[in-house]
Amino acid sequence: MTTLSEITPLSVHRLLGARRSNDVMDEAKLPSRVSEALHEGSRTAMMLGPAEWLVLNQESVGSLDPTIVPGQPFFVLDESDAWRLFRLQGKGAGDIVAQFCPIDIGAVEGTACVTHLARHPAIVMPRSSGEVAILVPRSYAASLVALIRDAITRSDSSVCGRYDVGLQDTDFKTDPPPERCDRIQRD
Repeated sequence: MTTLSEITPLSVHRLLGARRSNDVMDEAKLPSRVSEALHEGSRTAMMLGPAEWLVLNQESVGSLDPTIVPGQPFFVLDESDAWRLFRLQGKGAGDIVAQFCPIDIGAVEGTACVTHLARHPAIVMPRSSGEVAILVPRSYAASLVALIRDAITRSDSSVCGRYDVGLQDTDFKTDPPPERCDRIQRD
């Protein structure tokens, strides 16, 4: 069974580099390649572009991530109230994300893909074969959660049989959720 849950508390800091230095990136534990994500405990740091990082911490850490210390060449922006982080877990997690997103969800753990899920801006982070973390702007979160929950419901197996939703014979057909058992049924 696939589940969707929100990860709270969450602090989010955007780091804009005044200059790029490998020594500083190592000291602050930041990735060095675009779309790379480093996971360490409850902390995830991802590189979004040249000299731009997003650092997530699932523990309430106050106003600043403890690995970012004064004197480092970063502009630090606290964006904690602007984002929501969700965890999609289960056997069908990758398939559900693939319904809304053109990225290769089978990508190696340690990536952070800036993309869109059904036209909702998001950062998708495959964690394992059955887990995907999704970071989405707060203003898009409610509608994206509704879409994902509907996809989870449609993907769950049901005793009601198959139904046709107007797709071509070559398209994927899914089991209806239990509350839709009055729809057209086929054996």
